[in-house]
Amino acid sequence: MAKALQAKGLREEDLLPISYTLLKGRHHFSQRCAIVVKDLEDAVHQLQRIAAGEKPSGLFEGKVPRDFKGQKTIQEYADGLLAKCREDQAERDKYRETLGALADFYCQGYELEWDLLFGQSKPRKVRSPGYPFAREHYWVKPSEETYEMPEPLRMEEARWYVPDEVQPVELPEVSRNMELGALTAAAVEHLKKLLKEVAGIPGGRLEDDASFEELGLDSLMIASLNKKVEIWVGGLDATLFYKYNNVKALAAYLAEAYKDAVAAQAGLQVPASAERLPAGKTASVSARPAQSAIRPAARAVPDARARTDIAIIGVAGRYPKAETLDQFWRNLLEGKDCIEEIPPGRWKLEGFFEPNRTEAVKKGLSYSKWGGFLDRIEYFDPLFFNISPLEAMYMDPQERLFLEIAWSCMEDAGYTRESLQRDGYGNQIGVFAGATFNNYQLFMAEAAIRAGKPAYMAPSQTFSIANRVSYIMNFTGPSLTVDTACSSSLYAVHLACESIRNGQSRMAIAGGVNLSLHPSKYITLSQGQFSASDGRRRAFSEGGTGYVPAEAVGAVFLKPLQEAVKDNDFIYGVIKGTAVSHAGRTNGYTVPSPVSQSLAIETALQQSGIHPRTVSCIEAHGTGTSLGDPIEIKGLTDVFGKYTEETGYCSISSVKSNIGHAEAAAGIAQLTKVLLQLKHRTLVKNVMHGDRA
Repeated sequence: MAKALQAKGLREEDLLPISYTLLKGRHHFSQRCAIVVKDLEDAVHQLQRIAAGEKPSGLFEGKVPRDFKGQKTIQEYADGLLAKCREDQAERDKYRETLGALADFYCQGYELEWDLLFGQSKPRKVRSPGYPFAREHYWVKPSEETYEMPEPLRMEEARWYVPDEVQPVELPEVSRNMELGALTAAAVEHLKKLLKEVAGIPGGRLEDDASFEELGLDSLMIASLNKKVEIWVGGLDATLFYKYNNVKALAAYLAEAYKDAVAAQAGLQVPASAERLPAGKTASVSARPAQSAIRPAARAVPDARARTDIAIIGVAGRYPKAETLDQFWRNLLEGKDCIEEIPPGRWKLEGFFEPNRTEAVKKGLSYSKWGGFLDRIEYFDPLFFNISPLEAMYMDPQERLFLEIAWSCMEDAGYTRESLQRDGYGNQIGVFAGATFNNYQLFMAEAAIRAGKPAYMAPSQTFSIANRVSYIMNFTGPSLTVDTACSSSLYAVHLACESIRNGQSRMAIAGGVNLSLHPSKYITLSQGQFSASDGRRRAFSEGGTGYVPAEAVGAVFLKPLQEAVKDNDFIYGVIKGTAVSHAGRTNGYTVPSPVSQSLAIETALQQSGIHPRTVSCIEAHGTGTSLGDPIEIKGLTDVFGKYTEETGYCSISSVKSNIGHAEAAAGIAQLTKVLLQLKHRTLVKNVMHGDRA
């Protein structure tokens, strides 16, 4: 945070919107800290001290217990402080003391209505660092190391029963006053071991009072855990795991109801007369109560017909050699070529690469060994999203990456799941994700072949890329993964805009993801003669021989412009018109049509009400081929020539010259480049790999 404050060249007046964004536009965790500062310089200084391990006087820290309720009198006192805090601003020392008290209450876990701190006019939301996801390795393992997925519950086993009695284990009698705490602790440790077997959650990452839902256990995993516990202690009520829905509560119940079995497993001794609780009786341990849904505030849905312009209020993404959008912008500004040889960690070039194009096609090999690649695609933070590590291992990395980017996009817009409901948007938010390759399943097939298995599990499906986001975010608007090949992410944006305009969605997240996971992709591209021979993407340059694949993931958060203005959102840009078309039948299945492209361009311009002569910049597809680029230029000039005879007034470029062709995520990469140029008020030069354009 300190680096971000220094790097952005902020002014003193920016501190207020930064504070507002952090308080209102970020998800608040159980581990909390707050700091009271005098000004921007003091904020940077104090944050640097904290990063160095110091604890300045204005720092408040705390961990909110899961069952925190707080005291009514303290909550009322905190509410009173907030209500009159603005009156104290004239007295600097008193105001600082009030802010310190509020920071302390926040760190304890009290819910505070921070809007009162800022008065009637809400400060604008600003882009600030988001949640830094943990980087843990998840990939399909060799078959001999792969976890076994839970077996489905057979119908004859799907019954609810409790046996009449549990046979006591014969152990030497010891004091009947053994503390229940020792048995509970033993039960906790054994349950953690079983959970690791079922869901792959390491004991060190498992909180005893985290609900099974938070740990990502689905119904099959619960059934599998039930079986393992039954083998341990005896028959169980099938509803037990919903009544005691965390390790701590379940362990306390088992320690009291099944003392003998728990003690035997732990090597402890209990009195032989220990009895199990009657079937209808439960242990005196309170299960974690289900959280009540937040009721959205009453807010009239705007007339869909009036919502023509769509505001982009959040942007997030990762691109070759750019973990952040700030780095992506620096690469664009410097004209950096981000293409590289296939990293050694992906696959070996031996037996894969053949430099002679003709020989490569003949032998079924790849004549290309270049691409744009993302770092650490095998890393993920599953427990942050309440996903079990076992499930994470089988999830397509594209699904995992898009989920993280969708979260970052929502943070960038200054919203949380809770605030969207409180602000009256409810859950009517759509998710549209572009994706086209699904090669992760091939690793599962290879693992099955190595193990000599005739069949294999393939849970990695592209539909889940969008649906996972909707599930995690609790969004109930349309949710779909779009596969229209290279136009997938732009088509996703188009569908999102249409969904908002026709009232199906109040807001939407749209984007795309694309990874080159398996060598078969490069083999396929070489067989079809799509790949460039020298690893250079010559968009609108002479000598193009094909394209270079690239990895990317990006998303935008969309909202009706009139509502974005009303809510004081940060607006990156405005979408005024979108249109789509298909080439129909041409001279080849992959050959585009200038007529069809012209139709889409002209329709979008007519929708937007923008005269072509006023357009000063076009971020084009730029395939970098001798056929595709001229067709695209022809489609543009045919439309623009209808409205003006002037030339040389509009620049044209393609981000593919920098990062390669991101295929399903190509469109979101192009849109993001345009938005960054608008933000920085700078047009970046097109990287030219040829001698002539």
